[in-house]
Amino acid sequence: MRKLLFPLLFLSGLPLCTGGRYRRFVEWGADLAPGSFCSSRQPSPCCSGRDDGCTVEILESLCYCDVFCNRTSNDCCPDYGTTCQGIAPPVIKAGCVFDGKEFKPSEVIRKNCNVCTCSQVQLFRYDWVCSNNSCLIDFERLNKSAQNLGWETANYTRFWNKTFTDGIKENVGIATESKAQNMSSLQNKIQSDLPSFFDCREKWKSWIHPVRDQRNCASSWAFSTVDVAADRLAIESKGLLTNQLSPQHLLSCDKRRKQRGCEGGSAEKAWWFIKRRGIMTEECYPYNVTQSNTAADRCLDNMDTCPNANSSTSKIVLYVTPPYRVGDSEEEIKTEIYKRGPVQATLQVSADLFMYRSGVYRHTGADLVQSKLAVRIIGWGEDIDNKGRVRKYWICLNSWGTKWGEEGAFRIVRGENHLDIEENILGVHADMKRSLSTHPSESIRDEGLINIYNQKQIVVIKRPRPTARP
Repeated sequence: MRKLLFPLLFLSGLPLCTGGRYRRFVEWGADLAPGSFCSSRQPSPCCSGRDDGCTVEILESLCYCDVFCNRTSNDCCPDYGTTCQGIAPPVIKAGCVFDGKEFKPSEVIRKNCNVCTCSQVQLFRYDWVCSNNSCLIDFERLNKSAQNLGWETANYTRFWNKTFTDGIKENVGIATESKAQNMSSLQNKIQSDLPSFFDCREKWKSWIHPVRDQRNCASSWAFSTVDVAADRLAIESKGLLTNQLSPQHLLSCDKRRKQRGCEGGSAEKAWWFIKRRGIMTEECYPYNVTQSNTAADRCLDNMDTCPNANSSTSKIVLYVTPPYRVGDSEEEIKTEIYKRGPVQATLQVSADLFMYRSGVYRHTGADLVQSKLAVRIIGWGEDIDNKGRVRKYWICLNSWGTKWGEEGAFRIVRGENHLDIEENILGVHADMKRSLSTHPSESIRDEGLINIYNQKQIVVIKRPRPTARP
């Protein structure tokens, strides 16, 4: 037994062999990158007869260049045929094809968010070599999942060619941790006779401000804040204060405590800025995002003039009270919207939301990001899916323009705190006293004073002196 053991151990330690030759087994085959093997041997590239020493190192193994390759070629060097047998290499056309168009070696194209270069990938073959970014629009992967969940997708040009990381960075905007959960929620007496469908745009019509486009600036924190403020001011003033308010004022001037403009910010801090310093109108301080996807950094909230020199109206500064948190139950949120108007909400975001076209949105399971999107919730409703099931939803207004979603709006699952949308709901009251006391229109000041008096709010509003700033 011992006599057999040593030969067996010896044989088991030998490398695998192919064609009767011992070598370390490493596959190279036809996919090997081009190079000189047999042709690099000196003084003679090829050997006559069988010569197991006629080798070249390749991929930490050996390949052969002797005549024995005529009988077995799977361990021969890739260039044996051309170097030792004079076999002409296959005639190929150097280049690549995309969408029926020919491209030369080293030419570059884009496939969605990835850059592809026409490269030689095998000895006699060219193909596209592409970067491997995760794209914001992943239509093939997410479209079917969305349809199974009952909503429709679209392939938006504005989000095409963007990586997932850049798309989130440029189009979302709540970059800091929300402190709303630390706030005490307003105790609302829940209204039991609420309708199954409600839309603020129908109840308050022209007092609810339209959807705008934040463009490639992570400023949903600023847009949702000023738009909810504008809606509430219009509703509480009974249509006296209907101005569209300026997100640029926040982006340029609200820079304390880690507010970062187009790189994201906190809605709670934005509310306190408006409470403390007021907010200008869009006409006075228009939105100005540069080609580099940043808002103008210099704050221009001079108390005497509008940044927009062509503004046709006197400068108006409007104020709100500190924000309050609405309870996170479905009925509390509905009651708040029904009585007082739109509220501000935040939700987690993934690539599938960027593809939303219509229907009741439910997350497909695509990757979520830590940054959140701030939106207005303006109502609710119910839908029946193709299986006869009732689907409850919130009606939300985004700030990605009217060409996205349902003319800038989207519907999302209601009553499940889907993607945390019901966790941090904020409302606010108009500060009518401060907003009216500096208003340049005497008729609006007077009518506002009458409204406040009729609501049993005893307030003294001082008229500005003729030489005082408005």
